[in-house]
Amino acid sequence: SKEAYVVLETKQYDSNTGEEMTASTSKISLGELESDKTQLTAEKAKIDAQLSEVNKMITDIKKV
Repeated sequence: SKEAYVVLETKQYDSNTGEEMTASTSKISLGELESDKTQLTAEKAKIDAQLSEVNKMITDIKKV
């Protein structure tokens, strides 16, 4: 079976003239995207837990 992928194209522009320079392309496979999603989901869970702790501290301080 064929592997699914998307093509990401990144364009760059000359900051002085605004002229488009060479664009670069890269293929991103479904597997890579799923791996990125897993990693980002784990990072989000960690940040959500930290945010929850900060919110608890704010609530505790406001009680004082």
